[in-house]
Amino acid sequence: MTVQFEIVHSKHGVDRKTLADVRYHFQELKLGKYYESEANVELFDRLAAIQMYFDAGGEEAVQAYLGTEHRSCLAKRGPNYWRTAFYLGLSRSDSFCSGAFQQLV
Repeated sequence: MTVQFEIVHSKHGVDRKTLADVRYHFQELKLGKYYESEANVELFDRLAAIQMYFDAGGEEAVQAYLGTEHRSCLAKRGPNYWRTAFYLGLSRSDSFCSGAFQQLV
């Protein structure tokens, strides 16, 4: 399992110049690698909780937990915060929520 971050342009996003600047900084500062490293730490810190939710309610409980984490990050940090994107991605991953996270332990 890998976690990757990238800049994705949405139709409600920023203008092309700003997008080009963001992509440039993302690449030059190696933010993808930095966020991947941070995501690994975050995931390691949450594995026990994820396992507890899985044991109590299976895939649906894990998705609900990760969805709650996503909404919490979204409310406090907005849609462009790396943890917001991280938890959204995890909550939408059927394989992760159905037990693939156990391969990380």
